[in-house]
Amino acid sequence: RIKGSISDSAGAFNKGDEYCAGDVRALWWVQATITESTAAYWSVMNPQNATDESLEEFWQLQGRRSFIVVGIPESMVPATYKEFEEEFVRMWADLGVATPARVVINGLQIAGHERGMVASYLMWAMFEKSYFWLPPELRRQYGPRPLWREIHGFITLFLDLGLVSAFRDVVTAVGAGRMLEQSYLVEMRRRRQESMGVVTR
Repeated sequence: RIKGSISDSAGAFNKGDEYCAGDVRALWWVQATITESTAAYWSVMNPQNATDESLEEFWQLQGRRSFIVVGIPESMVPATYKEFEEEFVRMWADLGVATPARVVINGLQIAGHERGMVASYLMWAMFEKSYFWLPPELRRQYGPRPLWREIHGFITLFLDLGLVSAFRDVVTAVGAGRMLEQSYLVEMRRRRQESMGVVTR
């Protein structure tokens, strides 16, 4: 039901092009970011088991199905995880930073100003770090950035990844490593076996 037209040219879209929230390619991109985030979480929290085989199993057990459930035709759903990654990267070239996106980002970055210096910095820094996770084609559209912002972004990302690593090690050290081993993939495998009438212990 959400429809409109592009206010200014960005990425593969030209000013005046119509858009719709139910567009299949838009749905594909949203679902792809969720899938990629799940795979990234798996790779960070359980790196020793984040193999090509496990990612392919994740794709066959859950990834493909999640695309179809939201209304994406099966013909548009990649057959393998490798094909999914290739299409995901190819779509980066279609992305664009339009004026509405800049307005939203600026508004969110200043949202903490009325809550004090700490809240203001945290809101600003959160989106500064998000910039570095964007595909390179998209980052370039934001234009040149001061060197101090580049350095700040790299340092905070480094610290964040260090905290994630420490959290993972602490969880494992206190005896919850088994929880990480019994991953999402293991649970999906168990459910699949149960649906086929196979009893597991």
